[in-house]
Amino acid sequence: MLRARTQYFAHVERGCDPLDTTPRVGPAPVSRGFKPDEYHGRVVALTEKAVTIKLEGNLQIEVVSFHPDGTIKEKKVYTQDNNQASLTFPFAPQLLPRPNGIEHVQRGHKVSEIQIGDVIQIRSSQWQGADHCTEIKIYRRPAGRVPPTVGDKWLMELGKKLVKTSTGIGGYCRKHGARARGKKSLVFSSTYSRHFHP
Repeated sequence: MLRARTQYFAHVERGCDPLDTTPRVGPAPVSRGFKPDEYHGRVVALTEKAVTIKLEGNLQIEVVSFHPDGTIKEKKVYTQDNNQASLTFPFAPQLLPRPNGIEHVQRGHKVSEIQIGDVIQIRSSQWQGADHCTEIKIYRRPAGRVPPTVGDKWLMELGKKLVKTSTGIGGYCRKHGARARGKKSLVFSSTYSRHFHP
């Protein structure tokens, strides 16, 4: 027997400033007991084992329920409450360096790259009875440059290699069989997008 399923989509609204607090009109809010798994805010305290953030910005999580036939049953939205006290999240084991100092973070940013004042978005998961930070993305850094995420360097190198397959401006791309139409970086722009755009 098929059962209705629910999916969760967390986002800072595309095309908007992630710090914009303007109210949005949308689906009905989720029930009071809803537990989010993503948080957006500014780093106010940091240790080797945990990060504390003051929630800010317009983070929303869209909760979509489906009928057994796959059609949408209902949509609800969780909007982050920025009035609550600062939250502290211990880092999950996979984010912490191993005894030999090697970090094996596979996505987002590393713990060692976070600084006080950074605006970040984290994923969290229940582990040993507490919410742990399992993924980090740095969105803004006051008077500083946001470091690339894990994998950005590889994507940039891949993009450069793909661009080289084109004969140049207005040229023909031998790999993809498409004319560049005056855009030398056509292939590059279609395969690589900056991580910090919400």
